[in-house]
Amino acid sequence: MTYKILSHTADLRMAASGKDYREIFESALAGMADILKQGAGRFPAVKKRKIKIASPDYAALLIDFLNEALYLAQTNNEVYFIVHFKDLSPTGLEAEISGIPTEKFDEDIKAATYHEIEIHKNKKGELEAIIVFDV
Repeated sequence: MTYKILSHTADLRMAASGKDYREIFESALAGMADILKQGAGRFPAVKKRKIKIASPDYAALLIDFLNEALYLAQTNNEVYFIVHFKDLSPTGLEAEISGIPTEKFDEDIKAATYHEIEIHKNKKGELEAIIVFDV
């Protein structure tokens, strides 16, 4: 399970990978958290929020998941970096995200976008998602 920030001309672009879809979602959330507040994942998670999302496929579900976590982060001044799934299918998820409170964000992410979203197998044989954030 890993994530890496990739170069992009106007926005932030990230690759999130893992052995399965759960790990991709975990990596993407951790990567987004690190963009919002560098090093946030080094602290114990003390804030928890429940989410439930329906989408047409895994790629759309990933973007919708990140945008819901982003909405909750901005609304509650919290950064979420852990996800525990109650259910994850190609068309929906039910989960609890956990994180920490913050007074300010290091980077202002407006949204995770559908632009360039793709989930594929990388050279290591892992699943990998390319995500572009509007900043």
